[in-house]
Amino acid sequence: MINVIFLMLALGLVLLFLVFHKVRRIHLMMFDQSSELKKTVDNHYTQVEALMGIYHSLDLEGALPALRGWAGSPDYLLTLAKSVLKEKPKTVVECGSGSSSVVIAAALKKNGSGHLYSLDHSPEFAEKTRLLLESLGLSDWVTVLDAPLTETNLDGELYSWYDVSGLNVESIEFLNVDGPPRRTNSNARYPVLPVLHSKLSDGTTVLLDDAGREDELATVQRWKDEGLISAEEYVTTEKGLSIMTVKN
Repeated sequence: MINVIFLMLALGLVLLFLVFHKVRRIHLMMFDQSSELKKTVDNHYTQVEALMGIYHSLDLEGALPALRGWAGSPDYLLTLAKSVLKEKPKTVVECGSGSSSVVIAAALKKNGSGHLYSLDHSPEFAEKTRLLLESLGLSDWVTVLDAPLTETNLDGELYSWYDVSGLNVESIEFLNVDGPPRRTNSNARYPVLPVLHSKLSDGTTVLLDDAGREDELATVQRWKDEGLISAEEYVTTEKGLSIMTVKN
């Protein structure tokens, strides 16, 4: 009889332990999900707040296209707007047109001077950007260039990068890099500084979107190693942003 009681107590303790372990696992899972949900909600709030900041800073006369996803995120675009407003560049070049073109153009318009040259490898998307700029009254501040991706040889390394034969500028005071797409080739955005280096003024500001990705992290490090940039600040945005200064 005593053995039966001890056996029942032992089984009870085992069951209690199993229930406790299960409850603990559920609690930890709920805690993890709660933390992820909080991060998601906080990020959404950050993006909405940044979007409001863009409209307030630039006095836009119409709506921006859909943001995030493959397009620029509001926190990156707000930093871009503030940088252009602060530095008042005369000649701006960007890789990849779209919402960033609108933001830069609106900042130049508010500054009262400057012009943006936007390189786009897609004729269809380039035309959409032109129509968007026209609808917002910003066409005079931007030239969207059809710049198909062509084979670019950099010291024996082959890249598919923009054809810049139509980029007729002597110097570039501000550079925004949000293209070409990652699927183009490994380290797809690396060529921008070697190719345009002769046109970049000493101290030119370079903004690189998607800077949290492995390819972009490697690209920035290579630019540093090659002495193409003298300073870099990494900004924690939704996709990561690097703000650099050209060394010439």
